Amino acid sequence: MKDRKIAELEHNKEILEKNELVFTWGWNGPAGKKRLQRRADLITGFISSYASRMGPDNAIRILEIGCGTGLLTEHLPDCDRQKVFSFDIYDAFVKKTMDKTRKLNKSFHFLVSDAEYLPFADGSFDIVVGLSVLHHLKLDIAQREINRVLKPGGGFIFSEPNMLNPQIFIQKNVGFVKKYMGDSLNETAFYPYVLKKSFAKHGLNIDVQPFDFLHPKTPGPFIPIIEKLEFFIENKTFLKYIAGSLLIQGEKICKKIK
Repeated sequence: MKDRKIAELEHNKEILEKNELVFTWGWNGPAGKKRLQRRADLITGFISSYASRMGPDNAIRILEIGCGTGLLTEHLPDCDRQKVFSFDIYDAFVKKTMDKTRKLNKSFHFLVSDAEYLPFADGSFDIVVGLSVLHHLKLDIAQREINRVLKPGGGFIFSEPNMLNPQIFIQKNVGFVKKYMGDSLNETAFYPYVLKKSFAKHGLNIDVQPFDFLHPKTPGPFIPIIEKLEFFIENKTFLKYIAGSLLIQGEKICKKIK
């Protein structure tokens, strides 16, 4: 079997050649843009809440894992007190994202790196974020590294696919469907209860919330209807557990001094 990271790099090259906006989940369509904006709002809201708790005089260091082509990066905040470090294992992704943020006059820091072996000192960051990246990694190693580079009490937030969603389950587990949908060979999805147990093992408090019933192929005129149904399902029914995505957020546990 082909080395996992080589396979991922080949997949990334294919994404870049075919255009990620169209090739994967159709981020460029009306529903895709709504889905992306919702994730960006949730992540930037988390950052804003953390910054508020820290007070106006404290600098906030943010690490984005797996910037890809910059779908999330271009939404991240840029101000004097917040320093954003963004990386990907694929150098062409990093270059593309750098170009995007420069056009937006954002002064972020970029590097080519591996999420499973982060080139940062222990406790380097206040917040770690990512959009659809953990399911491409060896989760146990990635969690160890997230815990290591976070300051005690530091926060993290990710959006990832939900394995309890019927389409996601088939897409991640049936070979020919996986290939047809443009997935890489090794990517997967997550069960909420497995994630909670796994993050806790690494000293990370975690909350996992299923969300998102807006399919990327939803025609524009139907989006407002689905959004209203989505709000009801996510907040009032057990159907929320089969939502398409998981919002994963939490913090590094502060060890008590005995």
